[in-house]
Amino acid sequence: MSVIKVAPLEHIRRERSSITWTRFLADVLPLFVAEMDYPLAPAIVATLGERVQASDTGYLDGPGPLAPAVAQFALSRWGWHVEPRHVHLATDVSVGIVEALRLAVPTTGRVAITSPRSRSALPAASTLFCSATRTTCTASSGIR
Repeated sequence: MSVIKVAPLEHIRRERSSITWTRFLADVLPLFVAEMDYPLAPAIVATLGERVQASDTGYLDGPGPLAPAVAQFALSRWGWHVEPRHVHLATDVSVGIVEALRLAVPTTGRVAITSPRSRSALPAASTLFCSATRTTCTASSGIR
């Protein structure tokens, strides 16, 4: 695993506009920092710039070249064999979680969604036909 260099916290708070960095006072460090709070890889910045310059910002019809890239990444990083045809797009992590649950959990099943993801996933999970419950998991007490 490689080390990701990040800008000083003061710079991040000044430059970022997401709720993670604008909703709370400066002396609060939110615990729901996610991958979007780290610098983008240069190749992603370049590709996004190209797409914006070309006014190519429409909706996608599927994962396209992302599917084989995800399959290759999963194989090289974790040794997982993922069929590219099983790779789908989601608008955000919570939607992806709910859609995966929709496929995997029987209608009479129960799901425990742990913090901090439950902040956004639990309302979305209410569209499931199973029972979703918010839980907290700590190293000392387990799930409660």
